[in-house]
Amino acid sequence: MKIKSFRGVIHNIKIVVEHLLLIFFAEIAVVSQPIFSRTTSNEEALNTFVEQNTLCAMIDIAIVGPILEELVYRMGLFCYLRKKNVILAHIVTSVVFAMGHSLGAGSLYLTLIESVPYFVVGLVLSLTYERSKTIYSCIVIHMLYNSLGFINV
Repeated sequence: MKIKSFRGVIHNIKIVVEHLLLIFFAEIAVVSQPIFSRTTSNEEALNTFVEQNTLCAMIDIAIVGPILEELVYRMGLFCYLRKKNVILAHIVTSVVFAMGHSLGAGSLYLTLIESVPYFVVGLVLSLTYERSKTIYSCIVIHMLYNSLGFINV
């Protein structure tokens, strides 16, 4: 029994590493395009929040946010939609995740442009949930991804 759980943990660690790398390379591919090179409205709001209260922002952005978002988007919306159609579940969950992170952009054009990187992250997180069969892998990836933003702050 312990060997199975150890193998399961190793399997999920591999998935987390693979999907973090996937996000990393996808972000490079997307952000390297001139159209995506500007700071998003979500990033601007987070930078302001960090400047005003760094510790509270770090806890919210790196811990609380990822936990709540993964419970809502993956365990809630994705699980509900997956019963109907798994491909639809991946797409809709990723679109809703992206829109939730980019609606403050102003114009519809900017909202759509800013949503692309978030769509990629949302899709990878949905695929992670599907492959790992556990929300913990998604939460870890989301926490690490959000924590990387503090390197630039």
